[in-house]
Amino acid sequence: MFVDLRFNALKMLEMLRDKRIMFIGDSIQRGMFESMVCLVQSVIADGGDHTIKRVPPRKIFRIEEFNTSIEYYWAPFMVESISDHATNHTVMKRLVKLDSVENHRKLWQGVDILVFESYVWWMHKPFINATNWEWEGGIDGNCFNETQPVEGPYWGTGSNLEIMSILKDVIEKLKVNVRLLNITQLSEYRKDGHTSVYGERRGKLLTKEERSEPKTYADCIHWCLPGVPDTWNQLLYAILLQDYRNH
Repeated sequence: MFVDLRFNALKMLEMLRDKRIMFIGDSIQRGMFESMVCLVQSVIADGGDHTIKRVPPRKIFRIEEFNTSIEYYWAPFMVESISDHATNHTVMKRLVKLDSVENHRKLWQGVDILVFESYVWWMHKPFINATNWEWEGGIDGNCFNETQPVEGPYWGTGSNLEIMSILKDVIEKLKVNVRLLNITQLSEYRKDGHTSVYGERRGKLLTKEERSEPKTYADCIHWCLPGVPDTWNQLLYAILLQDYRNH
């Protein structure tokens, strides 16, 4: 039997009816949240009652017609840390409370679907796809001017086998329904999909002068929208759809 798992925005909203979904993590996770908002917004009727608001450290996209909300929660380590302020946080000096999620838990308690991502912030230096041999088509050893994805068998430097093995072991021991969506290895093929010099830096678009210095300013960690984050949401949709049909 053929089952069509391609993203259907109206079906997604129907699955989320009377529910809340929250994307929790860092700025890469924020991109997934923004992608989901864009994907479902295309089928909301003109003049439909929907709002998006910031309630730091959250962003909330509310669709009244479906009594649902798509939310984002800034928690770069998931556990509590000195970087938990939504806008005023440190990157280089990172201190975390490994055994404490209580403050965060209060804000995600009662949410129907939680989507966590925190990978990059656990790296001392977040070099994802950043070694010169991976950017051999780029300029100055980064993703600037990359126009084609990786072809053929490939294992990127960001896909840390030790971390993935630990995560797999932990998830298998949990007593709640948690599944791993491995978007890291998948996404590394898309060395052409980063924002490069066309994104933001501290909330502002790069100036013409900054764009002329890709060695310094090219962003090779975050992803363009539309783009790779849409694929993450298509995979998430397929998982939710299978669950929805099984119930």
